Amino acid sequence: MKSKPISLGLLLLFLFLFAATPSWASYVLSPTDIVHNDAGTYGASWPEINMINGSGLEGNPFTSGVTDWDTYFAGDPTHNTGGNYAWFSDATNLNGTLTYDLGGTWFIDKIALWNESYAGVSHFEVWFDDDTDRSNGYVVGGTGNPAPAADLVPSYSAEIFDLGGSFEATYVHLHLTGFDKGWGELISIGELAFSASATPAPAPPAVFLLFSGLLGLASYRRFNR
Repeated sequence: MKSKPISLGLLLLFLFLFAATPSWASYVLSPTDIVHNDAGTYGASWPEINMINGSGLEGNPFTSGVTDWDTYFAGDPTHNTGGNYAWFSDATNLNGTLTYDLGGTWFIDKIALWNESYAGVSHFEVWFDDDTDRSNGYVVGGTGNPAPAADLVPSYSAEIFDLGGSFEATYVHLHLTGFDKGWGELISIGELAFSASATPAPAPPAVFLLFSGLLGLASYRRFNR
């Protein structure tokens, strides 16, 4: 007769701990610097810093590492085409790797790409690393095939890419291949940002299995006492 109270106590303890667990928060994160760029730059008017400084974003700007990801992108923030607000690679350069410094260690699960409307990216690979060395230690975090950038419109929205997991990184290598327009042989990006958290994303399936196991144990002990 003592097994039933013990099982019920375990279930109540689990439910209390689960309810007390804080929800996982994801923030909009801009890199603090670009420490490598072998795709080059078309000219001084379109420097690489343009893709991480928020210069072309319209509406309410975000605060890196503070603004909530879901709240910000629910407002469909757009990027301005006019002016010198984007980065353009060197002429005739259709691929290259950019290494971004995140300014600390974060867990990354998504990337937002404002694909520039002149010669936007057609394919990319994301690698996560704890240093700037691209020859060792990196983890492949996913790929993306952006939709063709809007054709020279006044402004354009971000495309969100889910990377299929939460990856720990201090540096991100973004390998670009191809462009989606016939305007010239170069690649361009308006802006990019990462979905970041200071802790890894939870694993709901594991939590569910633990709960199911406890529930099954309680039922077994109840009917076999």
